[in-house]
Amino acid sequence: MKKKFKKLFLLMAVIMTAVVCFSSEGSAVIEKGKCGENVNWSYDTATKELIISGSGDMDDTYFDYKYVDINSVVIKSGVTSIGDSAFMNLKELKFVEIEGETIKRIGKSAFSNCEDLLEINIPNSVLEIGEYAFSNCSMLKSINLPDGLKKIPMYAFWGTSLKKAVIPDSVTEIEKYAFYESLLEEVSLSKNLKRIGQEAFSVCNIIELDIPDSVEVIDDAAFSYCSELKRIKLPEELEAIPSELFRLCNKLVDVNIPITVKSIGAYAFAFCDSIEKIIIPHGVKYINEHTFHICSSLKEIFIPDSIKSISECAFILCENLSVVNYSGSKEQWDEIYITPSYNECITNANINYNYICKHIEKTLEGKTSDCNNVGLTEGKICSVCGKVTVAQKTIEKKSHTYKTTTTKATLKKNGKQVTKCTVCGDVKSSKTIYYPKSVKLSTSTYTYNGKTKAPTVVVKDSKGNTLKKDTDYTVKYASGRKNPGKYTVTVTFKGKYSGTKKLSFTIKPKAPSVTDIYSKTKGKAVIKWNNVAGESGYQLYYSTSKNGTYKKVKSYEANKLAGSKTKLKSGKTYYFKVRAYKKTSSGTVYSSWSAVKSVKVK
Repeated sequence: MKKKFKKLFLLMAVIMTAVVCFSSEGSAVIEKGKCGENVNWSYDTATKELIISGSGDMDDTYFDYKYVDINSVVIKSGVTSIGDSAFMNLKELKFVEIEGETIKRIGKSAFSNCEDLLEINIPNSVLEIGEYAFSNCSMLKSINLPDGLKKIPMYAFWGTSLKKAVIPDSVTEIEKYAFYESLLEEVSLSKNLKRIGQEAFSVCNIIELDIPDSVEVIDDAAFSYCSELKRIKLPEELEAIPSELFRLCNKLVDVNIPITVKSIGAYAFAFCDSIEKIIIPHGVKYINEHTFHICSSLKEIFIPDSIKSISECAFILCENLSVVNYSGSKEQWDEIYITPSYNECITNANINYNYICKHIEKTLEGKTSDCNNVGLTEGKICSVCGKVTVAQKTIEKKSHTYKTTTTKATLKKNGKQVTKCTVCGDVKSSKTIYYPKSVKLSTSTYTYNGKTKAPTVVVKDSKGNTLKKDTDYTVKYASGRKNPGKYTVTVTFKGKYSGTKKLSFTIKPKAPSVTDIYSKTKGKAVIKWNNVAGESGYQLYYSTSKNGTYKKVKSYEANKLAGSKTKLKSGKTYYFKVRAYKKTSSGTVYSSWSAVKSVKVK
């Protein structure tokens, strides 16, 4: 019974030690656990510091369920993502430190409702920030956005105290409500931004803003309720002013509607009671309901003859509106359908018919026609009212003119043959010219027989195709090529190929034959061989075994046809062979060996 109790006690002790580790002071507790397959957490109850370590992705962990008093979080290098809602609702969290450059994603609502969070460093390794990631972090006043971020997601910084935001040039989209109800005063937008979402900057304290020309779409109410906004520059190619874009921007004074705009949404300038003058560009057809609702300082407006109707309440309570400059005639004005409800301000204003704008002309760039597209002549447009003063004319398409350009293949690099239109750049065909990888002679060694030698050149490209002589290359042989010696073959490439390759082959002397071999004197062997005409001399070699290692006995001049080897062991068999050699201007050339002959030494 005692043994069983003792085993149970030990088992309980092991389990408790695995979960809780006490400090030497006895008051602090280090608690541990897992928050990912290879990610761990440890929490010091004394310092209130939570440490995330390991490698890989965090789980979608909710630490607030257990540790609402966490004061700081340290995420060690090696962790690659912060899970969804990982630190959500940690009301006392003030500091977050992310070490290294391994984090690639901050999950949805990761720090949402961390009301006391003061600062966080986001490394440039982060490519994605989830929706609501920092929403309602009401004490968060500054943040660095990573250079590789593609978009700012919806509600990402809703309800923060950010004063300044620098949007990196990697960002192409700011989603709806991204900075809604933040205290944002200064914004620098990405030069590559394409879209600004619904109410993305609504209820902010932005004073002035330049929106880059890269922006193609701005959604409804993107800057509504920005009560401190005084000046804004819209993209030059913007085609639509969405509904409620500047609603209740009551300090807005300086705004120019781009001449490319074709529609203006309802309530777009409602309650903008500091604007005194508006120019509606040519191309806009409808003034929607409540577009200029209570623009109490609006005194003068330009209306183009493209307008077809003015909806109800479009100019409600614009009590100071007194001048309407209309580019059309009175008859055209009378054809505009003006909803009577609350549009007395426009109907009672002094209307200047056939108003001629003091045009400030802007050039409409022409476009050269090519073989696929029509072109346009240069035109002129008024940068004030948007009226085209010089219309652009169509330039017909051109015909294709194809030209073939060859980049020759070298001995180490492929070439290319491209047939391309010189007008539009259309590529009709593109063919790789594979480089001549293998340049070889049919044989590199001959034996002298009194005849001129001319080995065949074989050239193959890197795909194994054989090139043609005289079409792809020429061959030049060195003179002579009859007597023993070394000779050069020059291969010069032409046509689609360039470069020169030098090869060589050898004509060896005719091999001599051993005519006699004997041993008549103790320790000595004598060897004789036949004469090979025209050679420089002979070399005699010997060995103790037929297939063993041969050593040189001596070199003999051309008139010596016999040699000997002394100091050999009596009664032992020795093996001999001989070869001829020829000295040439390109070096010494050797014949093949004679047949091996043996002799037993006396």
